Amino acid sequence: MTIRTLTLAVVLFAAVAAAAESTYTVRRGDTLRKISKRFGVSQDALLSANGLEKSSELKRGQTLTIPGSQTSSKSLGKKIGTAEVVIDNAIPHAGPFNGAKSLDPLALGESFRALDKKPGWIDLELPSGEGWVPSSLVKFTPNPTDVVTAPKPVAVAVAKTPAAKKELKKVAIAQAIRHAADSGNPLLTKALAYQGVRYRWGGTSRSSGVDCSGFTTSVFKTQGIKLPRTALEQSHIGDGVTKGDLKPGDLVFFRTSRSYRVNHVGIYVGEGKFIHAATGAGHVMVSSLDEKYYLRCYATARRVADVQTASRAAAASKAATDEEVGQ
Repeated sequence: MTIRTLTLAVVLFAAVAAAAESTYTVRRGDTLRKISKRFGVSQDALLSANGLEKSSELKRGQTLTIPGSQTSSKSLGKKIGTAEVVIDNAIPHAGPFNGAKSLDPLALGESFRALDKKPGWIDLELPSGEGWVPSSLVKFTPNPTDVVTAPKPVAVAVAKTPAAKKELKKVAIAQAIRHAADSGNPLLTKALAYQGVRYRWGGTSRSSGVDCSGFTTSVFKTQGIKLPRTALEQSHIGDGVTKGDLKPGDLVFFRTSRSYRVNHVGIYVGEGKFIHAATGAGHVMVSSLDEKYYLRCYATARRVADVQTASRAAAASKAATDEEVGQ
């Protein structure tokens, strides 16, 4: 055997060995069964490769050898990009749809690997496993190799299609959400954290669901502002505001039925967008005041208070109470 042939054999052997074996760092919530299923290897093979017994407990941060794994590119950690959370307490879900099991909330500014995308959702690699979040709650940065720049003439032509127009609306809403989240307005931060919470008539709880006025009542309560319970009652408090003078934090009202009475309310977040518990969609979401439906149903707007001042007062009151309790 020549030296060249021997060298080639060594290289091939090393490549096969690398493909047949990989490592994995144990995360919170991992079990031997979960890891076995994820990498497509038997539990006995995992135990043998790592010198473990069936009674052994996995520890977070522990490095395991994965023998002869036949993992998919997704399981091996291939990512389509990164995603940065743009609001505090963003709720991930077990699946890419509202109603899927809610997972532990994410903090503003956290970044995660993005593993997959579906319309309106992004799959993230979280410390406890995978979780889907609405794409409007994160700033997605694709891998450079995945970015395809289309010629300008083509982009202009595509932008005229209904699908492209719909996508542009989504982008505009996502941009408004990011700007609202970056504004530092505490009321908007609380309101945006409700995105994806299910609609429940009469509900006032983030955990079990809210209706439109239950949503606004709960959000304003966090800033030390008590609102009446119904949308109609809320439309009679504070100061009236014209549509052209709306400011983030103002309440916007609608008549969504044939009745002349106000029966729906949301919170203006800026850039022509508002957040509300939508009956039709079945969850809290951000919509545009320029949509035909809301243009037709729009009734009035009210400015209840200076939410920044109210927030500072609420924080000072809480601090004083905490200090008193601590003494």
